[in-house]
Amino acid sequence: MLLTCRPLTQRKNSLFSSKSNQQMTPTPDPERPAFEARVAATEAVLRARCDDEESFITADGRVGESVAAELLGIAEGTLANKRRAGKAPPHFQVGGRGHPITYRLHDLAEWLEAFRNFGHDSQ
Repeated sequence: MLLTCRPLTQRKNSLFSSKSNQQMTPTPDPERPAFEARVAATEAVLRARCDDEESFITADGRVGESVAAELLGIAEGTLANKRRAGKAPPHFQVGGRGHPITYRLHDLAEWLEAFRNFGHDSQ
């Protein structure tokens, strides 16, 4: 299943611009047949990193917000701000184990791959 999102209105040097009129939601290209394969490969890398660091992963493949932020390479506060603004990967709000907000590894991988730049953008 491909992630369906609204298209970006502009794309500049910064992926997460602070311009309020700019929609910064990832848009996977359904024409790329390898998208799901890339998502699966990225998910495997994320899962391996969690295993290496002994991060807790739920039975359905979810991790806490702090682990998700680390996997994405952004600060936990930045991920929380993006979540509140509706610009983060899909999340679950479930209590327990100290992580009331969780993210599926598959959703994180899909979100990352949707932002992949194949060198076709100018500037």
